[in-house]
Amino acid sequence: MMKNISICMKIMLLLFVFIPVILSAQNNIKGIGSYKRNSVYMEFYGNSGINFTLNYERLFIGVNNNYAIRTGFGYSPGGNFYNISVPIEFVNVFGKKRHHIELGVGATYYSHIVNSNGNSDGNKTIIFTTILVIPRLGYRFTGKKGLLIRIGYTPVLQLPYLDDFDQPFQLFGGISVGYSF
Repeated sequence: MMKNISICMKIMLLLFVFIPVILSAQNNIKGIGSYKRNSVYMEFYGNSGINFTLNYERLFIGVNNNYAIRTGFGYSPGGNFYNISVPIEFVNVFGKKRHHIELGVGATYYSHIVNSNGNSDGNKTIIFTTILVIPRLGYRFTGKKGLLIRIGYTPVLQLPYLDDFDQPFQLFGGISVGYSF
């Protein structure tokens, strides 16, 4: 029994000593220490579903590749209508230092809300809701002081198709500007 406890203590001591060494070595892979893992940015068109969204993104560093997960919120008022969108996106990020290629896919919950006036039965609110599926092929630049610029080709597939979009599939693109920290 004492021998088993002694072996367990030795293993725990080894793990206590070597895990920090292993983790510190991981920080030197592909310049991980220089990556800024959190970003906030405005995306104009792209995966926003409307004119723009405010987004938060977290970059995860891997041995062979890096990936990012992002979510956001957009609100666009008009005369008698407004749009709401909530994008979620998963992106593989390839490259070193400040220049990267992005490949990913996202989905955006999109609602178009219209206030109808002058109907015989009073004011009505009509809600159109859809999910936009949006792949991404893009370029990402992250400056030394945190400037983040993203440009992407983001075609849109609408599920289910609604009449307020021209077509169920549209060629599209977007740009993002923000800050990484």
